[in-house]
Amino acid sequence: MRRRAFLSRAALGALVLPVLAACGSGAGSSDPAPTSSGAGGSGAGSVPTTPPTAFGEAADLPVSVDGSGSRFVRVSGRYAAGIARLFTGGGSVIFYTDLTTTDTRVVTVDPATGQYATAAADDPAPAQDGAAYSLTASRIVVEGEEGYALAVLEGPGTASTGQDSEQLTEEDDWVSAEETEAQEGTARVDLLKIALADGTVTASTTLWDSGIVPEEQGAMAGLRLSTDGSVLIAQWGTDHIASVSTTDLSTIVSDPQDLDGYFSSREACDYVTGQWEGGTLISLTDGAEVDPPGTMTVSRVVGHVAYGVTWDGTEGLGAYDLSTGTEIEQTEPIPSTVDLTVDSTYHGGYLVTIGQEVFEARKPGDPAPAVTWSADSGRALPISATVLDDVLYLCFEDQPDTITLIDLTTGADITSTAYPSQSVVGVSPLAAVDEENTVILATDWRS
Repeated sequence: MRRRAFLSRAALGALVLPVLAACGSGAGSSDPAPTSSGAGGSGAGSVPTTPPTAFGEAADLPVSVDGSGSRFVRVSGRYAAGIARLFTGGGSVIFYTDLTTTDTRVVTVDPATGQYATAAADDPAPAQDGAAYSLTASRIVVEGEEGYALAVLEGPGTASTGQDSEQLTEEDDWVSAEETEAQEGTARVDLLKIALADGTVTASTTLWDSGIVPEEQGAMAGLRLSTDGSVLIAQWGTDHIASVSTTDLSTIVSDPQDLDGYFSSREACDYVTGQWEGGTLISLTDGAEVDPPGTMTVSRVVGHVAYGVTWDGTEGLGAYDLSTGTEIEQTEPIPSTVDLTVDSTYHGGYLVTIGQEVFEARKPGDPAPAVTWSADSGRALPISATVLDDVLYLCFEDQPDTITLIDLTTGADITSTAYPSQSVVGVSPLAAVDEENTVILATDWRS
């Protein structure tokens, strides 16, 4: 059942009041907020930097993040970002919110020139009938004070249709691709780099400009950072993948041949495979080709570590270091009953697995998990989990409105505390976000 709880602007202001003077009162302020190494930054002018241990209600954002228009909302550092709808109406927009001030900006495009910019969420340029250019929101990720947005621009001269030189119309008359393009319009997929402090679009690059159909392919789009955070990995449909440098958006790898969709839905997967099972792996961080071991069928790569079923009778899933070309010795491997393509996600440096029979969280390449228990251990398996700075956050079906925290360095429970949701998919020092894209503000922090 969908639920929605808004923390009032007054209550949110009480949380962030000490930092407003230092941050500036508007999204255009270029002065970064001060940080604190303490828990929660309880002193004046400080921003929390440690894992939260308690949560309040949902943030009152100027975008609708609990309706059908909201997607892929995540929290990172002081920001929440994703796809949502404005309360003022219109289609979905790419947005980001500074949770210390609630200032929210959205990505816009000049309808006459196709130039990208950002605008305050309460004052975006209205859509214009007959505009030459229009923007379709796709994805956004945040790292530090930079945002990276994947957007589709439609308008004259933005792309080729990717069609053959001629095609058959409904009237069975052959027309040129140029004529077809003029009839159907054009589209391209762009990647933008945004300075979050003032909303300036500092760089952009076109990733694909052929055969782009937003309505059909947009659901299979993706944007993520590599494990080390130096490379952006973008996906469009099942046939396009590219990696670019976060520094200048220069292309590293673009559309390797014979992709089989291996990259789909895999967070922090730094490699893609060829068409055939067991084929060559292609690094998206440097373009290098790596052959996996002949005794393993690779099911998932996290960082430089490949996991998969081995053919030598070894119990559990094998692990292989692609950077050194050596097998990783494991004392407690991931059970072979786990489907890493479905059961596992990558959060905060840990591979988190919620299987049918086991739960575990481990750093890729470690010989054993940091924490694990089985379904018959007497402790229920969680229904969702995420990690921030060696703190594991868990939600259980039999513990509604509660979130449990575990220290991954010791394996000990930290606390179970009130939490106004049934799920958690991401946590930052300032907030958590659940499966319904609700941003839930933190109220206390770890010392």
